[in-house]
Amino acid sequence: MAGKFSRWFDTERAPQRETPLRLSPLQQAILRWLRHELHRRQRAGDAGSVPYPELVRAIEADKASITSEVRHLLKKNLVG
Repeated sequence: MAGKFSRWFDTERAPQRETPLRLSPLQQAILRWLRHELHRRQRAGDAGSVPYPELVRAIEADKASITSEVRHLLKKNLVG
C-alpha cells in the first residue's frame, strides 16, 4: 500500500519545462522595429536609446496600445 502513495511524497520533482513565450502581433512588431532601429543606429555610430515618439510614429497602432504593450514587454524583461 505504501508503494501506491510514495510518488506523492517524493520531494524531487521533474524539471519544469519553460512555457513558450507568447507575444501579441503588436508586441512582435514592436520588438522587430526596435531590433531593426537599434542595428541601424549602431551602424551609424549612434548607440543611444530609441526615442519613444519615433516608435509610436513607426508602428501603426494607437499610442495607448503601444504604451500598454511596451509595459508588458518590460515586465517580461524583453526590453529595457
